[in-house]
Amino acid sequence: MKKILVALMLSGVCSCHASTPTGKVAVKVVDEDGTRIGGAHVKVYFESELNKDTVRQGVSNTNDLFTASAPAINPYATVVVTKNGYYKSAWGYMFTGRNALLNRYTPWGDVRTLTLRKVAEPVAGKIVSTKQKPLWKTVPRFDAPVGFDLLKSDWVSPYGKGVKADFILAAKKQEDGKVSEYTIRFKKEGDGIQKYQIPKEITSAFKWPYKAPLTGYDSELKKVIGYRGVTVREEERIRNPEEIGYIFRIRTVYDKDGEIVSAFYGKIWGEILVHPKGMFQLGGWLNTDSHSRSLESMHPTSP
Repeated sequence: MKKILVALMLSGVCSCHASTPTGKVAVKVVDEDGTRIGGAHVKVYFESELNKDTVRQGVSNTNDLFTASAPAINPYATVVVTKNGYYKSAWGYMFTGRNALLNRYTPWGDVRTLTLRKVAEPVAGKIVSTKQKPLWKTVPRFDAPVGFDLLKSDWVSPYGKGVKADFILAAKKQEDGKVSEYTIRFKKEGDGIQKYQIPKEITSAFKWPYKAPLTGYDSELKKVIGYRGVTVREEERIRNPEEIGYIFRIRTVYDKDGEIVSAFYGKIWGEILVHPKGMFQLGGWLNTDSHSRSLESMHPTSP
């Protein structure tokens, strides 16, 4: 009888450890001031089977945390928070360990804060290209500068349908094809571009300043695409597209007192790339209201 009981106990232990471990997360929803937000729709996704999720969902409140748990074949959970009047916020969480005795991932019920950013002044604007499908153009020539029209999303005549050169691209390609170097110059007074370091802690789908800055624009941007054995200066290095973006201003008009009366502002996600094989890549959005500095786009594929 004792042997039977021991066998059953061992069988239970093996069954427990062979089952899918459970993960648990706790979610706090706040606004940009850190104030708790109630009434937000929270969804937590756990991969219960290959390519199949178990979804736990509910509504946030200002007093308690939203908690969710479910078995998961991978130590990962995705949290998505939505609320009318706010941009969607999402967060992917990797569990760092596993408690074999309790058959669950750790940390257990770790609290994560997701910030919702308000929708303020979105405008239609113009998609230069989407993040999922960036603009690709063949560089017309490498032996001379070429103008690019951002409103037309094309090279200026005779190489494209562009009318006005918002910037000039001067690209160099070595004969061995190992390095492609380019310089973008904005020649009109007041026009220019500035780097925007995307904060890693922002969980919101909208990761940009609400309005483009009035100052800080450079008239030139230089980049070098380096390969093995090529030394590239830090400021000219190509960055991870999830970490870097650019804000630009074009067609700036001043009044007699030197104040800006109109200009077009826009944003570029990731780097502007010139590939050695002759392709130019750009992903961005342009506010077509020359009297607005808003960087909020109504287009669903624009960050």
